[in-house]
Amino acid sequence: MKLSYSVGISTKLIFVVTAIIVAAIGAVIYIATDLYQEESINRIQVNNKDAVFNSSQKIQNTLEDSIQQMKLMAKVLEDNGLESEQTQNTIYRILSGFDRFISFHIYRKKSDATYELVFSSILETSLSEFGLSDRQVVALPEMQILNQAAKEKLFLVNSGVHLKRPILTLAFRSENQDQQKEEWLFRSEIRQSALLSALPENQEITSFIVNQEGEVLSHTDQQARHKIMEGLSFSNKDFVQRMLAAKSDNQLVEFSENAETYLGAYRKIPMLDLYVVAQVPKSSALATIEQVQYRSLLVMLIVISLAFIINYLFSHSLTGPLKNLYQATEKIVDGDYNIELHRSSSDEVGALTEAFNDMASGLKEREKIKTAFNKFHSKEVAQKLLAGEIKLGGEKKMVTMLFSDIRGFTALSETLSPDEVVLLLNEYLSAMVSIIYKWNGVVDKFIGDAIMAVWGAPESKPEDAYNATRAALEMRAFMKKWKDTRTAEGKETFDIGIGLHTGEVLAGNIGSEERLEYTCIGDSVNQTSRIEASTKVVGSDILVSKATATLVKEKGIHLGPVLEIAAKGKSKPIQVQQVIGYRNQEGELETTLSAEEVAKMQEQVQTSFAVEEEKTSLIAPDPSAEQSEERFVVRDAGKVQGPYSLEEMKVKVGGGEINPKEATVFSESGQTATALLSLEELERRSGKAKPINIPPPPEEVREKAFQNEWYIAGPTGEVVGPYSYHELDAYLKEGRIQRTTYVWRSGLEDWIYLYQVPGFERRGA
Repeated sequence: MKLSYSVGISTKLIFVVTAIIVAAIGAVIYIATDLYQEESINRIQVNNKDAVFNSSQKIQNTLEDSIQQMKLMAKVLEDNGLESEQTQNTIYRILSGFDRFISFHIYRKKSDATYELVFSSILETSLSEFGLSDRQVVALPEMQILNQAAKEKLFLVNSGVHLKRPILTLAFRSENQDQQKEEWLFRSEIRQSALLSALPENQEITSFIVNQEGEVLSHTDQQARHKIMEGLSFSNKDFVQRMLAAKSDNQLVEFSENAETYLGAYRKIPMLDLYVVAQVPKSSALATIEQVQYRSLLVMLIVISLAFIINYLFSHSLTGPLKNLYQATEKIVDGDYNIELHRSSSDEVGALTEAFNDMASGLKEREKIKTAFNKFHSKEVAQKLLAGEIKLGGEKKMVTMLFSDIRGFTALSETLSPDEVVLLLNEYLSAMVSIIYKWNGVVDKFIGDAIMAVWGAPESKPEDAYNATRAALEMRAFMKKWKDTRTAEGKETFDIGIGLHTGEVLAGNIGSEERLEYTCIGDSVNQTSRIEASTKVVGSDILVSKATATLVKEKGIHLGPVLEIAAKGKSKPIQVQQVIGYRNQEGELETTLSAEEVAKMQEQVQTSFAVEEEKTSLIAPDPSAEQSEERFVVRDAGKVQGPYSLEEMKVKVGGGEINPKEATVFSESGQTATALLSLEELERRSGKAKPINIPPPPEEVREKAFQNEWYIAGPTGEVVGPYSYHELDAYLKEGRIQRTTYVWRSGLEDWIYLYQVPGFERRGA
């Protein structure tokens, strides 16, 4: 056996030291970076605030200066007249003197509240630069500008949408207090770069200008500037919407967009309701902090590596002797006690090594005694005797017993020498004992060539009966292969008979003061012996009692029809069944018997005859006795089981499959449920249990519970069964019975056709 552990001492030391280093350095990194991050965010926001303030001031100055120049050109026009050549030349010179201007236009408001163009001056160099004509500059944005003029006195619009050039239009109406005078509209196209130059040139900061409608008029990003000529708008952005709706003209903000967090600021230019925005991605703003964190983590990794090397060298002096102790312990677990460790130190580990050597020496002596003891007792009994868990005297146990005997061994031994007999017996018994141990059984004793094995003593388990039956089936399978091998080698062979029974026995130390033997005694032991002897009468190799059949048939063990054996010394017949095989997880029958042997078992005609020397006889059962026996359904922990007879319920209680303190029962004819211990045969010694006023289960549950066992009328009138509902279905599919076969169950007045049972109806019904 290999011992195992999840975490070694060296690993624990390394983990603890590493955890301390990580916690210490990690705390320093967290505190330092947290403070630096807070300071960086504050610095970035201050930069954003300064950027929008400076940019808004420059833009406002640029726009105010442009308006002043436009008013100056309007004054020239007023002084010299529209048609004057001097007016044209002066305005052209003013336009040429400012690189932001492209054109200047004057409109007169007519009596119908519309405007007509009365003057226009356009720089030829600008037309050539942008690839535009006079007509394009004047006409394309004119309608939008004139409509805007009807709403506002001063406004700035994006003419690039119409001209597909980076051009803005600045316009204002004349302020006439005298309604008798004419009203004028002054308009100039200016370069978009006039506003762009006022935005910050810092590569980390992205800035843009939007109007009250969220339309972008200028942007520091080159790709965005191209989209401005297509009518780029930020009105759908949550940040811009909150900015336009805010009452404050300037503010610091933090917002998210496209899974990126930004730090930003904005400032409003009241004269034209423009907003200047500056923003910086938070990730790029904190890039320096990430560099600091990366270098700090690198330093921490180096420190951890050095600590690992130092800790490994130190822990090796401690774990080396412990590993030697661990390896020695593995040898002791595997049964090797020839161990002597060398003491390498004078500390606690050295003292532990000396103590371990003494322990190994003591275990070596104890194992010698145990080995000798095991040869006369089973392993389980020997362990419990040595541990003092088996009481002196006896105790009642519900067990499953197995008797197996060699047929004709006396005659066989007369043809062989004593050495050959012993060799043959040892080969056979070794295989049988291995199978019994494999299925958690205990070999009680050898009676000449016979074996007595027990499941449930000294320790009971719910699967005892099933394990005993599977052991018997594996013994049958072994004998088949063993006989074929010996026959091929020309050696003698023999057959065996196996009997199984579940009942109450007295298990304990039996004998005298000089010699004791742990064994089981009682009527159930004798009954098991009678069942094994009956295998010759029945002509079968494995027979189980009704008590054992009750425990195993619901767990996949496939049995033959019920037979009744009249045994010597028994006043009542013993009900037995032949064991055919077991059903695997897929529901398929697993057996080493041939199809002919299985059919013979299932269709066996019960005849009455007696074999006195075998102490048993086979009799035909009385169907009326089986039908008249009262049946009960058990409800234990919410699970409905049954129906069972009183004898079957005793076996279930003894096997631990029914809790007598909690279970309630109801009969097929009963109207209320009662406590299981209230039945006369199952009552407590202290008196009957009080009735429980619990209504029986619903009718459909009762119906399902009492239709589990069916009897079949054979072709020659014999009665075979009982079979479960699912077994009937399997036989029908295999073609062994028809829908017109007569069947019967307890509670029916007469035989019925199989097709009258729900689930087996005719196709045309």
